[in-house]
Amino acid sequence: MMRGGLLPQLLFWLNCLCSVGLTGVVLGAPLVVQWTGGPEGQRWLQLFAEDVILRRVAITSALGLLVTGFVFFRLPRRQEPSPTSV
Repeated sequence: MMRGGLLPQLLFWLNCLCSVGLTGVVLGAPLVVQWTGGPEGQRWLQLFAEDVILRRVAITSALGLLVTGFVFFRLPRRQEPSPTSV
């Protein structure tokens, strides 16, 4: 397992960014479709806005990405050495 370095931090933040982006698409799709009147060229956006099952799966996947980032890529906290009794 990797203990330090740039790669675990990069992967952690990449997972967090993907999770936030996916959640943003799920939450923002109904607003965009409502404001624009349902664009024909972007059917995927309309699908995210109207399909309840797809929205639930996407939110669950976003939570899974966030948990994956915290479990596998988050660096452990450094513990201060405890003072020894003399």
